[in-house]
Amino acid sequence: HIGHDLVVRRNDSMRDMKIPSLQTIKHGVLIDDHLALESITGLSQVSKVSHSLMVRANRRLKSLAGLEALVDAGSEGLTLDDNHDLADLSALASLQKSGKSLVISNHFSLPEIKGLSELTQANALHLLNNRSITDINGFSKLNEVTEVRIEGNGKLQRVHGFAQVKSLVDLVVKDNADLAKFAGFGNCASTGHFEVTDNPGLTELKLSLLQQTGTLTLHRNQSLGTFAGLFPLKYIDIFSVCDNPNLPTAKVETFLKQLWKQPQTVDSCDG
Repeated sequence: HIGHDLVVRRNDSMRDMKIPSLQTIKHGVLIDDHLALESITGLSQVSKVSHSLMVRANRRLKSLAGLEALVDAGSEGLTLDDNHDLADLSALASLQKSGKSLVISNHFSLPEIKGLSELTQANALHLLNNRSITDINGFSKLNEVTEVRIEGNGKLQRVHGFAQVKSLVDLVVKDNADLAKFAGFGNCASTGHFEVTDNPGLTELKLSLLQQTGTLTLHRNQSLGTFAGLFPLKYIDIFSVCDNPNLPTAKVETFLKQLWKQPQTVDSCDG
């Protein structure tokens, strides 16, 4: 039992974090900035932290083995950031709650983000600047989430999954150079702000049940040539479309005609 924070930081020679019989941590966990750390099995009996769990800048950590029992990552949630060799998230299979946010960012070796099949709650989900991931899938039970950002994942090709998400305040898909297919969130009926920008390889954008959004922004998606995956949309308050060369004015006008109510504002730099 640890009554407050557990901070393990800058032990350059430490390879394995071993804390026998540790089961409860009252506040937060920070595992930060290690050159040689390869294992965090010392957390193998911890199922809940009260505040937060951050695993950051551990260059040789290849997996999260040791977090298999983790169910609740605390009020602030779980952050995985800048773990250079991290290539496997399967140890998070039991995680159900991640408080304010679940952040997976700045990884070089992670090939995909999938699974997390027990996760039901994370107010914000940020998947950012993971240089090697090609696929995002899973999150099959996530239904308590208000914001999703998928941004700066240069080799990402496909996004699917997220079948239980019914509505979002913010959905941002931005600066994913190789993204070709965005077809997740198949039961999401409404968003407050839906932004798809700077995805030059995107050819398919599909939210099969999306009916209304406060703002729809489509900027600089050079390969996107159809609105077909968005035709369930009936209501848009603000629509901004710019620098999508395969979505000429005629296609934009056809898309607007199928709405039940015209947007209050239409901003098109393409005329």
